[in-house]
Amino acid sequence: MLLATLSLCVLAAAPQDPLLKPVDQQKISQKLGEYIDARQAGDAKKQEKAIDAFRKEFDKLGKKLNNGLGLLSSPPDLEAILQGAGTWAKGEAGPGKVSTGKSEGQPAWASWASWAPKTYDPKDVTYPVLLWVLPNGINPREWLTNHSAASPLAETHAMVAIAVPKPADGDATKAVMGIALRGALTMFRADHNRIVLGSEGESCSLAVELANRFPHRFAGIVFNGPSGAIPECRNLSGVPCYVAGNAEEWSKALGEAKAALVSGESDAGKIAEWVGAQKRSPYPTEINFYPAHNSSRQSFWVRVVPEWSIGANNQILLDADKRPSVEVKVERDKNRITAKVARVERIEFLLNDAIVDLEKPITIEVNGKVTEVQKKRDLAFVIDQFERSGDRGCAFCAAFLLSEIPKSESEKAAAEEAKKTDADGEKKSAENGK
Repeated sequence: MLLATLSLCVLAAAPQDPLLKPVDQQKISQKLGEYIDARQAGDAKKQEKAIDAFRKEFDKLGKKLNNGLGLLSSPPDLEAILQGAGTWAKGEAGPGKVSTGKSEGQPAWASWASWAPKTYDPKDVTYPVLLWVLPNGINPREWLTNHSAASPLAETHAMVAIAVPKPADGDATKAVMGIALRGALTMFRADHNRIVLGSEGESCSLAVELANRFPHRFAGIVFNGPSGAIPECRNLSGVPCYVAGNAEEWSKALGEAKAALVSGESDAGKIAEWVGAQKRSPYPTEINFYPAHNSSRQSFWVRVVPEWSIGANNQILLDADKRPSVEVKVERDKNRITAKVARVERIEFLLNDAIVDLEKPITIEVNGKVTEVQKKRDLAFVIDQFERSGDRGCAFCAAFLLSEIPKSESEKAAAEEAKKTDADGEKKSAENGK
């Protein structure tokens, strides 16, 4: 059986060294963790006290760093602080054992189990996580019990097996992501830049749908012996994908989507080696995003509100050629972001100093409309975005929202064609009426 990973191979902004020592990062993390714990407990007084203590510790240790720019100018430190904040359990059964999972809002037709390595200790180490979506009919606890005994990743990775039969009345893709975000990734002290997605057989289709809807949340994907036709995968551009078995159609589709494709054998050892090497780049310099569901609104540091209206169960709302398209490129040396979008009502760029230099004006061009902005770093925004997404592997301290977007050339052409069609129709009607 195979293991899965998903990692982003699109060019990323140049890495930056942390400004703080790990021991100081942990001091700030501890204060933030006290706020998170108080928030989860619903204790308003403790929340207020804890957030104040966090701000004071953040300023005390970081205000004068980086020539006075402060800790907010260092994404690696912000990520480390988010990764280390909070209290984690050691699993229901403890390290080295399989636990049956429970998640808030989990539908009755979904089930999952988790494994923590024998050496797992959430006090001071973050762990990579392998999320494996199982084919229908396989018990996740039994699968994980067998897998943890045989897989090389069992010593290094927290692992989660999810069984989600495709129901007629529910959104299986949303259910899997809900289990991952509200269950597995809040149970473990997870390295959110090393979250791997795996699948086999018929469950590969569900894995594609999941990754295509949330392309920014994973570090890589493994498809072990995929069966059936491959669903739409356009959003997997740049995503490392390992395809094993006789899967020519899948390899072709993923290649056309410009995924970082590797074809290999169904060998657990080789797959484990590949999985262990994957790490997400959370700030790619190029993003291509074609949202098709209500729940699919963000890809990395770009968030959109499409023109289409909300539908039930987050189903696919429009044909592929009528969906929003978002193509974004950042040139940090020029402090410039260029975007070509279609069928988008609003677009928001989440920012930090890995993406642009926030000390300088930023030039943002969307469909030819150029805006120059200067944005201030804001600690409250960092916490707000973290609470909104739950993603500890990236940190944003500013944003720019554009709500008046010029029509793209393709939209203008389509509008002209529609006008011409309407005019021809009116002319025919008038002639027929004579």
